Amino acid sequence: MLPEMARVLDAIVSHRAGLLSCVKAGELAGLSERHFRRLRDAYEDRGEEGLVDRRRGRVSSSRVLDAEVEWLAEAFRTRYFGFRVKHFHEQIVGQAMLRRLVHATPTTGLSRGAQPRLHEEVEKAADPGSGREAGPGGSSLTASAIQVAALD
Repeated sequence: MLPEMARVLDAIVSHRAGLLSCVKAGELAGLSERHFRRLRDAYEDRGEEGLVDRRRGRVSSSRVLDAEVEWLAEAFRTRYFGFRVKHFHEQIVGQAMLRRLVHATPTTGLSRGAQPRLHEEVEKAADPGSGREAGPGGSSLTASAIQVAALD
């Protein structure tokens, strides 16, 4: 049994014996009153198994692949040398949004020449007079970033 579980179990036993209120038992275990109540109910329903965090050992669904992290680090060091993090982020997010737009266009049964053009979508959202084009979501992208995204 983990030390955290033992501390919670001691607090639950003390609470059930009437020695501590939920608030005091939660403070003893280092938990909020609401979370203590959840664990108390889980313990009453499933025993010690109810105290185990079932998320432990699982990989986060939003985890980024190591290869992608390496690619981003390499791009920041080489291709986007001199960019501040904020501007680098704008470029990368803008490219990802354009890739999603390109991949989301219906291509079933269409030849490459008949597919909707990326530049038409970008021109619709263009910011006139700024010399830059606004990508989907309003992010500002340079023409070279749009060309790179279209090639990927």
